[in-house]
Amino acid sequence: MTKSPTQQSQQPMVELRPPSAVSYKPAEYWESLARDQLEQAEDPGLLGAVCYAGAPLWLNEFFAHFQRKALTRALRRVRRQRERGVTLEIGCGTGRWCQYLSASGPVVGVDLSPSMVRRAHELGRGPQFCLGMAQSLPFADNTFGLALSVVVLIHVPDELKPACVKELARVLQPGGSVIVYERVRPGLGAQVHPISVDGWVRLFVEQGMRLSRCEAHEYAPLLRLLHLVSKMLPARARTSRLAADQVKRPAGGRAPMTAASLSRLPLPLRLVARLVVAVSYPLEYVSGWLLGSRLANSALMVFEKT
Repeated sequence: MTKSPTQQSQQPMVELRPPSAVSYKPAEYWESLARDQLEQAEDPGLLGAVCYAGAPLWLNEFFAHFQRKALTRALRRVRRQRERGVTLEIGCGTGRWCQYLSASGPVVGVDLSPSMVRRAHELGRGPQFCLGMAQSLPFADNTFGLALSVVVLIHVPDELKPACVKELARVLQPGGSVIVYERVRPGLGAQVHPISVDGWVRLFVEQGMRLSRCEAHEYAPLLRLLHLVSKMLPARARTSRLAADQVKRPAGGRAPMTAASLSRLPLPLRLVARLVVAVSYPLEYVSGWLLGSRLANSALMVFEKT
């Protein structure tokens, strides 16, 4: 007998150990990051755990704003799939997208961090949350009409990505859709494993899915310029004990400048950075017209299970 998402969510999390060549352990890393962020009183929604860890809230709100715009448009296109049943979000964190989606239907969120799932339960009253890993989802075949992955699969080592996509295809109903918002340009850190749009498409097509929509997102040209300038700052401004920044440290030499470093810049430079972010809001709306899709950091893709 097919189990409901509620029944299935009682199953224990399945641990999949990454190969030894991978320099970070996902379950340990994300639990450590969650604990770091739970201590940040100024970030009650834990955007730092899903955008840039340790970064000022006003910077993370910039990226969250445009992610929400992109997801809202995509959800309008898959309304029929949502009406067919339950929506699944993998890597739900504290449930910000689950809360957003629950206003129009049942939602289940799954995450590998116990601390994240506990906070999601505290913050949310509608969605269901459970422990699990994208490589081995604790749900029956053909359970969901829609699935969602927002900057989650980029944190899965490349050799495990096919297993994640296979699981998404397995739990999705025929005709169901997957919305994927992922990075497509290189990032900093052992926990970031982006691939090109063609690479993402190939992974999903191999599992019997077809691409129905693709949009370029996240240009932030002024923020890129700010990042280049920040590399000339003294190394002490780059020091961080966050779990997110520790996996970015090189074996030797100067620590990299990260988004978290903005919080430790001298006041005049922090004010400049905040002005750059404020100007970046209107600039982001026109960047897609002025810049080619190859210059975008991320892409939103919608795949349909055939």
